[in-house]
Amino acid sequence: MYEGSNPVAVQSGEWLIEALFALLKENDYSKITVRDICRKADLSRQTFYNFFDTKEDIIRCCLRGRLEPFLQMLRTREALSLQDIIRVFDSFQRQNASLLELLQNGSPADILADEIQAFLDELLPSAYALSGRTGNKYEYDFLSGALTRVIVCWFHDTDRVPPAELSKELANLINGRAFRSCVKNK
Repeated sequence: MYEGSNPVAVQSGEWLIEALFALLKENDYSKITVRDICRKADLSRQTFYNFFDTKEDIIRCCLRGRLEPFLQMLRTREALSLQDIIRVFDSFQRQNASLLELLQNGSPADILADEIQAFLDELLPSAYALSGRTGNKYEYDFLSGALTRVIVCWFHDTDRVPPAELSKELANLINGRAFRSCVKNK
């Protein structure tokens, strides 16, 4: 992907992103081709491939760009709680509702999950620091994977609970309280 700062090139990249999302308003993701995106952006396929390898890369680029300000905000904090992270995701969802709605229409769900997981992978060590301990790679992967799936489910839920309630439910899941009634003591 293009990482330079040439204003004309940057504008071309933005046109490709806009073209894909304009097409998503009209068509299912699986039916959109690179050729369609280039036609809509009025750019050549060579220009497309100067920026992206696949149409999935456009979605990843867009999501990363939209998640980065939230990540920057959280990076400035000394320690993060799970509730802080959930509140940020609620803000992200509210500010990007139309984008997320488009991504639910036939685009690979794994792209959204991958980007959320990358976001969480960076934040979890700081959240662990709040508890006074460090986790290991298995704990981070387990927690990141579980949180990612819950957050993706939450994004898709039309009757979504408020972030504070979700945070409370997640805390109950993480500390095992949610499963205590399922486990019989002998």
